[in-house]
Amino acid sequence: MAVSIDIGHTPNYASVYIGNLVLHFSYRTVIAFDGPDDGAVSENVWGPTTGKHLNRIQPGKSQRVSRDEFTARLDAQLAKLGL
Repeated sequence: MAVSIDIGHTPNYASVYIGNLVLHFSYRTVIAFDGPDDGAVSENVWGPTTGKHLNRIQPGKSQRVSRDEFTARLDAQLAKLGL
């Protein structure tokens, strides 16, 4: 499975590509993902820097999901991919 990293345009932000899965990080935390079966953007439960990263990924806040829902969906996607 191919893996690549895009450091991004702002400090403390990176996207990691693992096959068909993209994980978006703020600092060391996954804040959004886009996979072959699902994708989600977490609500901001951190601070203004992560908020800026989230706004770049998804400007509209109405579609963001709770951190608990985000974690469950990410875990399910990772399990489907055997990660």
